[in-house]
Amino acid sequence: MFVLAQVRDAIRVGPASFGLPAPAAIRGSVEAKYAGRVLADVGYCVCVRDVLDVGVGRVHPLDGGATYDCGFTLLVFRPSPNHLLEGRIIASDARGVTVSLGFFSQVFVPTEKMPAERSYDATSKIWSWTPESEASELHFDIDATVRFRVAEVNFTAVSKQKKGVTVATTTSSLPKADDAARVRSSSVDLSPSDPPPSAMVVVGSFDEDGLGVVGWWVDDDQ
Repeated sequence: MFVLAQVRDAIRVGPASFGLPAPAAIRGSVEAKYAGRVLADVGYCVCVRDVLDVGVGRVHPLDGGATYDCGFTLLVFRPSPNHLLEGRIIASDARGVTVSLGFFSQVFVPTEKMPAERSYDATSKIWSWTPESEASELHFDIDATVRFRVAEVNFTAVSKQKKGVTVATTTSSLPKADDAARVRSSSVDLSPSDPPPSAMVVVGSFDEDGLGVVGWWVDDDQ
């Protein structure tokens, strides 16, 4: 679920940090630049793990800061298809349910990956599930803690072309049987009115026993 990614970059350190040791100053600048950012086809950067090496600082004309060529390691969130995760429902609409992990909120469970006996109340904007063994509905309420299986991880890059804006998406999805996870790419054109897509989206699934709202399921050990 979490991986380490080695990155090399030119990092600017502002004058206010000149009194700090170079590694400490650079660490703060790297955190400011990378924390909370998605690296294409790598994952969501959580924090800096360590600074590996620091080159000679260079001061450019009309810039009071110093720029260092340095290498560092980032702690990156990148779940693999089939991983089980828990989060909290933060939004719901006719397309499905959005889940937050606390530090990452681009998790979406679409309707086709919810239980077959599902229903949606357009007034309350709440999804429900009526299993065959239950007489009443079970609700996917806002703020409910849910468990889901990772079905896909999508990375999307937006580029401007002469003909307009193009969106390229790379998807890692659940394997078939014992095969490795499948990776596929697609590309579409956006119109000026289309909202920009998220750089990284985790697609989840509730469609199996033990998934969905955690409170629905009884632990066999209890």
